[in-house]
Amino acid sequence: MSQSSGRVTGMYRTLGPVGLLGVLVMVAGIGIISWRDPYIGGGLALVLAGIGIVVQRMITKVMGMFGMGL
Repeated sequence: MSQSSGRVTGMYRTLGPVGLLGVLVMVAGIGIISWRDPYIGGGLALVLAGIGIVVQRMITKVMGMFGMGL
């Protein structure tokens, strides 16, 4: 097996089937919007990426406060 197949399995294990479905729906939505208007789609993708970074940082901080830091 290749190295990349292990990553996909790890991502599936982390997100689960509902999480992966959510990611696919989000990517499909950005694709549809970008097909109609690339500037709006690009802006929306940047906003979603920014929200993801902020949420990840907040989770890391809260886990650190409870002594479960990474």
